[in-house]
Amino acid sequence: QKYNSVQTDEEIEELKEENGWKLVHADVFRPPAGAFWLAVIVGTGVQLLLMSGLTIVSSLVGFASPNHRGVLILALLFNYQLMGLAAGFVSAWLYKTFKGKSWQKCTAATALGFPCIFFTLF
Repeated sequence: QKYNSVQTDEEIEELKEENGWKLVHADVFRPPAGAFWLAVIVGTGVQLLLMSGLTIVSSLVGFASPNHRGVLILALLFNYQLMGLAAGFVSAWLYKTFKGKSWQKCTAATALGFPCIFFTLF
């Protein structure tokens, strides 16, 4: 209705004043529609990123030598398990930032989501 009607000079002036920040100020701090799954994916990404970084650093320092394959795979698995703490923390924190109510479910989905998908596919 608003866009189909002929606008008066007063309405045109009102529309000129409402541009830029005034149009989106209420939407900026609105949580996204899929906040739960976004938090789960971000948590899993943090886990994989920290696991990779810690494994590379330990390999560069000499704790997990690439010459011994078993040690490197063991370091990967150990670091993946250890970084699960960071993944759960980040996903729960992000979900609570989005005003989520069941952060425990978010943490459980972070812990089980990627491994279940990975082991189902492979």
